Amino acid sequence: MKRWIVCFLLAVFGVCISRGEQVSEAPRVQGALLTLYDRSMGLVRERRTVNLLSGENLVVLPDVPAGMDPSTLFFTPPASVMGVETASLNFRNDLADPLRFLARGYGHPLIADTAERRCEGTLLRVMGTPGRIEALALAVENDGVAMLPWEDVRRVEIPGVADAVYPRPTLLWRLTSQKDQMQSVRLNYAVDGLHWDAEYNLILSEDRKDGHLSGKIKLSNQAGGDFENASLRLVATEKGVAEQLETEFARDQDAFSESQRRFYFGSTLLKEERVFDGLNPVFTYACPQSVSLSSGDEKFIRYVDAERMPMVQQYVYDGVVFDRFQRNRRNDWNYGTESRRTVEVYLNFQNSQASGLPGDALAPGIYRLFQRLTDGGVDYLGETFYGVVPAGAGAALRLGAARDLSGWRERVGYSEVVPLHEYEETFEIQLKNGQSEDVVILVVEHLYRWSNFDIVKSDSEYERRGEDVIVFKPLVKAGGSRTLRYTVRYRW
Repeated sequence: MKRWIVCFLLAVFGVCISRGEQVSEAPRVQGALLTLYDRSMGLVRERRTVNLLSGENLVVLPDVPAGMDPSTLFFTPPASVMGVETASLNFRNDLADPLRFLARGYGHPLIADTAERRCEGTLLRVMGTPGRIEALALAVENDGVAMLPWEDVRRVEIPGVADAVYPRPTLLWRLTSQKDQMQSVRLNYAVDGLHWDAEYNLILSEDRKDGHLSGKIKLSNQAGGDFENASLRLVATEKGVAEQLETEFARDQDAFSESQRRFYFGSTLLKEERVFDGLNPVFTYACPQSVSLSSGDEKFIRYVDAERMPMVQQYVYDGVVFDRFQRNRRNDWNYGTESRRTVEVYLNFQNSQASGLPGDALAPGIYRLFQRLTDGGVDYLGETFYGVVPAGAGAALRLGAARDLSGWRERVGYSEVVPLHEYEETFEIQLKNGQSEDVVILVVEHLYRWSNFDIVKSDSEYERRGEDVIVFKPLVKAGGSRTLRYTVRYRW
């Protein structure tokens, strides 16, 4: 990118003030409080000291982030409590858009140096689009209008602009103070470009009975500002976690036809769309140490570490899928009759101090899974996103399809007991085990037609999980098969 210089015949931080207006600068004090959300935005709370004189004042607050949203700014204590009345707030970042910046010099003398000559005249127009300058139009004495291609310009001087130049993001606060005072003020505002993620590495032992879980917090500062020794608070929102889970679910759909939809393991009733209006927090974490984040930084901080965390491997058959042509209607006879064959492997762990974890809720994040080899090396098994793991709760990480295990789900009966009010369905689930060992397969069945239901017949034991899920745990012999059958009655 071509470097260029704009020079003004006044101090870079000089200001044009009105009669009687007092000017003071409120530099940032180290130790801001940053609240980072999983939506690439954050809230900043920073303290500055302002020296005010009775009457009109202009307070210059330098080095605010370029990604600051001035409309969200409020002061603590409020201006009324401080005995001041705000006249205006002006956010300036003059060099962020050179075209808009130079346009302030319209009608003023301008000196432009190229590699070959110097051109002096009155600036008529800056040609280009936002963020990009193409040419300068100058009225040159005795020589008409000159067009200077911007790519040829090496230096620009506009001595006639009677205003300050703010090459870095700066906030100008004009106010009237009732008295002379030294005031400590906290600025609170939202900023774009601050983001965090939790990332975990799980290295499984050879027998997969335990694993080494290490977690880090990834911090990214694209807000256009620096934060020194900041206290850090991380927030995961309901909307952010849901979008990550939807992405994980969509990636999982590659395993079968694009025209089908199915339940993700552990989900509730199928919904076409789930809308979140707010950013309700589902997880918060206060970092124990202060953090410095320079503009453009991407850094990792230690989060959790459990060397020998107990693991339990589990096989899951969650077979129902939904053809995209099926209607989400409780009395549609064909609804939910499609099936998939894949039996999946899940790795379960308990979030507790007994597992070597701190015992607090674990942040939602990406889990990267590795298998330790006999020679000390590791194989990469894949990755999965998992939501918040509450303290004392378990987590089930999806590893992928199980080898030599398969399932088949078929509806073998459907009847209308009371027209439009009561229906019965019978399903048969077939499981096959091609492995050399007996296995227990967790069979998950979603009762998706309506929330009011009864299992009127079942040839196997089951347990109810949540409002609309039942689970069977059949043992399938090595090289053998197993068939389950149950009947559900819905009423509405």
